[in-house]
Amino acid sequence: MDPSRQFIQRARALSRDDPVLRFEVGNGTALPCGDQQFDVAVFATTLCHVIDPRAALGEAFRVLVPGGTLLVFDGDYATATVAQHRDDPLQACVTAAVTRLIHDPWLVRRLRTLVAAAGFVAPDLESHGYVESGTATYMSTLVDFGASALAQDATVSTELADALKAEARNRVASGTFFGHMAYASVLATRPITPQAYQRRPRQSWPLTNYYDLTSGRHCRVEADSVQSWLTCVRATTRSPQPSGAPSRRSGTGRLLIASHAAAPAGRRIGWMSGIRI
Repeated sequence: MDPSRQFIQRARALSRDDPVLRFEVGNGTALPCGDQQFDVAVFATTLCHVIDPRAALGEAFRVLVPGGTLLVFDGDYATATVAQHRDDPLQACVTAAVTRLIHDPWLVRRLRTLVAAAGFVAPDLESHGYVESGTATYMSTLVDFGASALAQDATVSTELADALKAEARNRVASGTFFGHMAYASVLATRPITPQAYQRRPRQSWPLTNYYDLTSGRHCRVEADSVQSWLTCVRATTRSPQPSGAPSRRSGTGRLLIASHAAAPAGRRIGWMSGIRI
């Protein structure tokens, strides 16, 4: 999902041979989707551009099924640099680009807190460094964009902006270009809580012939409460499901994830997406 109609049209053209993928125009802070519709939600370098990331995360929580997975990947744009010494003039171009392109350059430093505040559990934060040394594909574009922006604002002359762009190209040509930025990812889960189900007599829970994803073997599970059921059950195969339990359907049967530890890892795909499994 993306607010840009042009991006969505391009994505549809590139994926026309894949009947599974769907691309829709929409706003991540007000998704046109019902509650508990998706198993996975992904924000890839998205939240740093969003004015209200709390609303976007709240929407992700709403549309995910209990036990669903959230993956957020974003840049710590406050660390973006091409500087090779303290007074490197190219750094002014990168700073100008980040100021104009990114709503919140420091977002990832609060990302784990924001995800937890949205109701997700077990947010796992990891750091990922991005570096370009000698060659450049991304960081040099920030120099070009920033130099043009400085000239447009009359902060520097057009001649100086062209000279800054030329300096970046010269560094690439000579193999001396350097660029670096930190990225971070958070993997979290919408919790499955006992409140999500009604307590029922023990005999109404047909917990037989379950397949344990952790041990890789079939087993029989007996539970006397919702909590012990959530603890024991990993996945169903042919057995009936308790009414109201979230299910994940494939072409061959039903898969019930009863613990976030058994949930599939999120895939790093572009923008905010939901994957039905």
